[in-house]
Amino acid sequence: MLSDNIFKYADSNYQSNFLKTSKKYSFMRDLATIAMNHWGINDSKPELIKFRENAIFKVFFNNSSPAVIRIHRSGYHSNIELQSELSWMRSVVEIGIKAPQVIPAINGQDIIPIRYGPSGETWQVDVLSWIDGDPVGILEGNGINDALNQPLWVYEEIGNLAASLHNHTSNWKKPDFFERHSWNLESILGEDPIWGRFWELKTLTISEKKLLLHASSKARENLCSYITSSENYGLIHADLIPENILVNKGSIRLIDFDDCGFGWHLFDLATITFFFYGEPQFNCIKDAVLRGYQQKRKLPDKTIENCLLFHLIRGFTYLGWIQTRADSESAQLLAPEFIRLTCLIAEEYLTT
Repeated sequence: MLSDNIFKYADSNYQSNFLKTSKKYSFMRDLATIAMNHWGINDSKPELIKFRENAIFKVFFNNSSPAVIRIHRSGYHSNIELQSELSWMRSVVEIGIKAPQVIPAINGQDIIPIRYGPSGETWQVDVLSWIDGDPVGILEGNGINDALNQPLWVYEEIGNLAASLHNHTSNWKKPDFFERHSWNLESILGEDPIWGRFWELKTLTISEKKLLLHASSKARENLCSYITSSENYGLIHADLIPENILVNKGSIRLIDFDDCGFGWHLFDLATITFFFYGEPQFNCIKDAVLRGYQQKRKLPDKTIENCLLFHLIRGFTYLGWIQTRADSESAQLLAPEFIRLTCLIAEEYLTT
């Protein structure tokens, strides 16, 4: 699912310490080894690729074909929600978008529940085909610099790809069982946001919290007046960050549909450029994304003037993510930059 180069951008000390000392890593590696049996994989050693929301391991089938084992974060999605994600992924591949293919287990099921660990917890596991390519960038370490230095044609193609996804979901007939969460007003700015109460993040200063609450109040007013229709809202990927977009020989490939749900199309587009905010390249990259998007799909009304709003609420979700995952190494590593960016956007939003 991810390139072999996925870790090359990450801070080497963080990577080394995590791999050598994390009991959680050892636990997940052993769980991946058990899961391999359900797919008939016998002689492969699981190789950790990514461990943030899910634990992602690269393995090899007995015919040497590479694949990815995903061990899902416990309690994050129901089986129906995961099956819904996989059904959408299948449909995306069918229309020619380069994305992982779903590989059923020996028993024909896409998702295998495995009881493992001292508490007898049940873990959801699935397997996807490997996708070759280098990530546009990585959030940890200096990986965003790589994303900032990508040629603009890459971002035009990413915008084009986002439009293709939105076009597809506008017309796709979902299975009757289909169920995914929503990225909407209440799930982002309500009392119980889907990723957590960003305003309760303990590392926020008093002034930062005051700034963000002020900005969220204005954002709520603006979103209440934002007319939602099939033209600007629908099933979205919701995680089009640099490391989930791969480049291979001029081809753009898409991975990690784990956060997909119903939301504004501009929320999807804001995700692409959020981490570049305040950088000299930001406007050029944003314009390239929108230019590519318009080649396939009309932009929602008042797109330019609403971009800042959707960058802001994207930032709120990231702060909520940190708040509910305070014990995660990734959350601790990413927190300072997430806070800095969201406060920067909030300041500009309140002055426009």
